[in-house]
Amino acid sequence: MDLRFLFKTHCACAVSLCFFVASLFCSASDVHPVGEKLTYKAYAVGFLPIGTVTQETFTSNFEGRTTYCFTGRCYGDYLVYLADVRLAAQVARYSGESLFHDLEQYGTERRGRKLLFDRASKKMTYTRLEKDKVTYKVRRVIDADHDVDDIFGGAFKVRARLGSNIGDYTEVKLVETDKIFHLRIEVVEKTILKIKDVGNFHAMKVVIKPLNLKKEEVFKGLLELDRDVTIYLEEKTKTPLLISSTVPFGFVRPRITVMLQNWEMVEGFEPRPVTEEELKEFSEKK
Repeated sequence: MDLRFLFKTHCACAVSLCFFVASLFCSASDVHPVGEKLTYKAYAVGFLPIGTVTQETFTSNFEGRTTYCFTGRCYGDYLVYLADVRLAAQVARYSGESLFHDLEQYGTERRGRKLLFDRASKKMTYTRLEKDKVTYKVRRVIDADHDVDDIFGGAFKVRARLGSNIGDYTEVKLVETDKIFHLRIEVVEKTILKIKDVGNFHAMKVVIKPLNLKKEEVFKGLLELDRDVTIYLEEKTKTPLLISSTVPFGFVRPRITVMLQNWEMVEGFEPRPVTEEELKEFSEKK
C-alpha cells in the first residue's frame, strides 16, 4: 500500500521530514509554530496500526531567502510492503510564498518529485524521479502566480488564516504535480474530541471544496486521499488532530485514520484548555 496519503494537509492536511530542528524558538513575529513537533499513528479499518507520521516546523534558508521549513515523515511497515515517505516544503518567511517542495519515497517502491517555484517569472517546474531511480527529469513547467502554493506549505497557510467559527472559511490554490486546485476550506462543525492518552481538545471539523473544476472533472482529493476525507483541527491553533479517509487500493477502499499521538508545543501555539464544566456539558449532550 502506498502510504503517501498519510500526509495531510496536512492534513493534512500534512503532513514533516527527518531533518534536525534548526531552531527551537518562537517569536511574536512568527505566524507558524517554529519548534513544534507532532507525532501521529496511522490505523487501517480503525484498529490495525500501519505506520507513524511525524511533522516538524523550523526556520531555514533557501537560495538566500529566510524560510519556514515544514518537514514530515511517514514510516509504514504493513505485511510485505514497506514505505518510508519524506516530505518537505520551503516557504518564504516574510512573503509566505511557497519556494520549494520535495517528496521522496523509499522502501518497497522508490519514488520522488520536486516542485521549484520561480516567483520572478511566475513559473513552477515539476520534476519527477525516472525509472532508473536516480535521475530527475523535468515533466512540466506551468504558470504559477504568487497565490499558488505546494500542498504542504499551503496546509500551514490554512492553519494561519482559518477562523474558528462555523461558517468561517479560507481559500487556497494548491499544486501537487502540475494541476492547480482552487480549494475552499470551511469550518462545518465544532465539538470536543477525546484522544486516548493525549487529551481532550476543542475541535472543529473542516471540509474541502474544489472551486475550479470543469463540468466533466471529478475532484479525487490530494495525496491519494479520497473525496470523503474527514479532518478535525484544534480550534485555537488549527493543529490537525484526526484525519480519516477511504483510500483507493485496487477493488477495495480501506478506511485509514491518522490520529495525534504526541504534541510538543511551543509558546504562543498552545491549544485552548477544555474545562471540567465544558467536558461535563459535552458528555450530557451525548
